[in-house]
Amino acid sequence: MFNTLNDWIRHLACARQVEAECREEIEGLKAEIAASPLGQRLAKVEGYLATAREDVAAAENCVRDDAVKRFAETGDKHPHPEVTVIERRKLDYVPAQALDWCKTHLPNALSLKRSLFEKHARAVSKTAPIPFVTIVTEPATRISSDLSGYLLEEED
Repeated sequence: MFNTLNDWIRHLACARQVEAECREEIEGLKAEIAASPLGQRLAKVEGYLATAREDVAAAENCVRDDAVKRFAETGDKHPHPEVTVIERRKLDYVPAQALDWCKTHLPNALSLKRSLFEKHARAVSKTAPIPFVTIVTEPATRISSDLSGYLLEEED
């Protein structure tokens, strides 16, 4: 179907044009729907939903806070038939000390932050290269965003 890079460029230009037209049509439809009575009703109910979500979050926080307060005062893990207080075990430690410990005792817990390492390796490559890192150059492509000159003219 496509034999040359120019054929692919033309195809890409057309595909981008169709994509842009679809996005434009979708935005138009959304605007039309928003302006309609049904769209206005939807916007109103979405506003109510946002308010309801805030109310639910606030009420849940109050229930949790009060239940934990009552538990602290009485030790009762069931301050209400619909509420149970659970006790979670949480670790408190200094991350730097944990890292040092893991280096010795649990090396599999450590993982490479690839982007940070590669940024550092590039930065030091000329002055103090890392012995096991080789910088390889490989080709990549950038395609112009404006391919309108490759769109096929419509036949009359």
